[in-house]
Amino acid sequence: MKKITLVAAGFLTLSVLAARATLISVISDGSVQGADVRLNDPSLSSGDISGLAFSPVIEDALGSNTLIPPGAPGGTEVINLPGGTYYNGMSGFFLTTFTLPAGYSAPSLSGAACVDDEGWAFLNGHTIGTGMGEYVASSLSVTDPSFFHAGVNRLVISDNNAGGGPSGAAFYANVTYTSVPDAASTGILLAIACAALAGLHRKLG
Repeated sequence: MKKITLVAAGFLTLSVLAARATLISVISDGSVQGADVRLNDPSLSSGDISGLAFSPVIEDALGSNTLIPPGAPGGTEVINLPGGTYYNGMSGFFLTTFTLPAGYSAPSLSGAACVDDEGWAFLNGHTIGTGMGEYVASSLSVTDPSFFHAGVNRLVISDNNAGGGPSGAAFYANVTYTSVPDAASTGILLAIACAALAGLHRKLG
């Protein structure tokens, strides 16, 4: 019985050391980059951003009534594409990134977005959200691991300013994944675990 208890404790310790859950949140704010394209450009629905030059977005609604999606983290802003002016919005793309470490697993992304007037969302070129509007938040959701990769991942929101006048976007995404601790952290934790198991062995002995 003592050996079974020790083995069970050992497996529990190793399972704790093996993985840990991590959350990354990305939001529409001044860190986002934008690129302007013409109205109704086919790239807006395909997510093709090849050849575009991105620059910092405008941290101002510029007259748009774009809704900040319910549940968005603090700091989420209505932003505009670089070429916009007050009451004169552009069409184009908003680009933000997040980084996944080597050895990550079980990635997922969930969030929501609004754009003025219509838009789509893409993760590394894959469509993950459609039907966005100015007043209705469209959900962003993906658990397919093939949509993610180690290193820098790109979340892109497109905005087709079909109605003229101001444009704008507000969005957020929560990314979760499981990762393995680095070698240094694992060594420290293993030493602590071994000491704890040794103490348990003495008590059971």
